[in-house]
Amino acid sequence: MPALDPITSPQNPRIKNLLRLQQKASERREQQLTIIEGHRELTIAHQAGIEIRSLFVCPELAGETRQQELQATLGSLVEWFSVSKAVFERVAYREGSDGILALARPHNAASRRWTCPPTPYC
Repeated sequence: MPALDPITSPQNPRIKNLLRLQQKASERREQQLTIIEGHRELTIAHQAGIEIRSLFVCPELAGETRQQELQATLGSLVEWFSVSKAVFERVAYREGSDGILALARPHNAASRRWTCPPTPYC
């Protein structure tokens, strides 16, 4: 993980935006972002082709091994932010999220191409 000064204030604009995204579906739709919390969930999303935009990592909670794994997997593809434990606990909406939270661009279900079978079952 790139060496960064940790975000230590809940008044930081990025943290405030993260909280707005958590609380308001209209914000998520407007910004076309969704929140992924936890190492396992982030790995599944990345493997499914979800575009990860930003990563908020609490080094105290994530641990060195997970951080190295994320660096190897995502590298410079995402914007990295280190956050203090107090800030992470403020933005985390569940326990056991491994100190990892990401903003991602969700797949748009409307843009998927659906094909019907040759003989409809109607």
